[in-house]
Amino acid sequence: MLTLIRPETSAPGCGPLLRPGAGAAYEVVFDRVAIRSAPTVHATTLEVKPQGSLLELFDWDDSRLWRRCPADLSGTTAGWAMLDHPEFGPLLRPKGSVLCVRPLEPLCVAAAEGRDEDLQRFLAQGLDANVRNADGLSPLMLASQAGALNCVVHLLEARAVSSTSVPGTADAMELASSTQVRSLLEALLGQGTPSTSDEAVEALGNLSLAARLAADRIMEELAEAEAQISEVRPRADILGAALLPAKKSGGTLYEVNHKAVAIRYLPSVHSEIVGTRIRGQTLTLFEADASGRWRRFDSDGCEEGWVLLHHHELGDLVRPVHREAKQNS
Repeated sequence: MLTLIRPETSAPGCGPLLRPGAGAAYEVVFDRVAIRSAPTVHATTLEVKPQGSLLELFDWDDSRLWRRCPADLSGTTAGWAMLDHPEFGPLLRPKGSVLCVRPLEPLCVAAAEGRDEDLQRFLAQGLDANVRNADGLSPLMLASQAGALNCVVHLLEARAVSSTSVPGTADAMELASSTQVRSLLEALLGQGTPSTSDEAVEALGNLSLAARLAADRIMEELAEAEAQISEVRPRADILGAALLPAKKSGGTLYEVNHKAVAIRYLPSVHSEIVGTRIRGQTLTLFEADASGRWRRFDSDGCEEGWVLLHHHELGDLVRPVHREAKQNS
């Protein structure tokens, strides 16, 4: 049963509700698509677009199944178009993209379009920052590729990873659309000291207020992690093997207790991932950082980094392997 819902319209002389050119171009891939007065199939139909028509889409509704679009040529009336139908499949897809039956990932789409306000909303709603689209690209990769600096920062603060352990796949750094994007990634991943570079400074200056505050929080955490390392290493030089055991004979053997554990360059969840281990694998960990939450990993110089022992939501990521249990197994 249709519900008579009046569409959103702008007041006379106030201009369009949706600014032309500020949205994303989508193509109707089904036989036809209805533009409705509200994001529900029971709302009034304002217009019907045939297959092949182009629509400019803007923000999402709360269900993330509909996007707002102009319902007239002047843009003074706004309607809603459904992206995927539960029975008929895809209705709208980005212009020029390869048709894929799999529903679009809203977080990936927001990152690719540089819609940082929508992206922040989706992250706050609990969407996975490391989800992949049909092409295997994550939101961070897409934001880097699109040069969406604000989205890059918000995704990094949401614990998005910049690379994958799958050989032959690209990472966010490789997909960066400019040296400015790459420098920002380096600065916020704790790679060396790129935060003083002209490109990184310029990138930070181009951020929105919300993104700049998020970037400051990330860099503060990285600075604390570096300070913790500087505290540990001098003590290790003084105390010798008591604090810094020999790589082969010292250390404590741990087993990965989660589906995957990241080895990071610095003891910080924002730092670059230099390696991974999966559930059941073992690794020898050495001294803890100043917080006691991380332990140093060194695989005879092949991989060196830090492993988080416990996650506040996931629990113990790694657990000590008792020698007695290992001998009995």
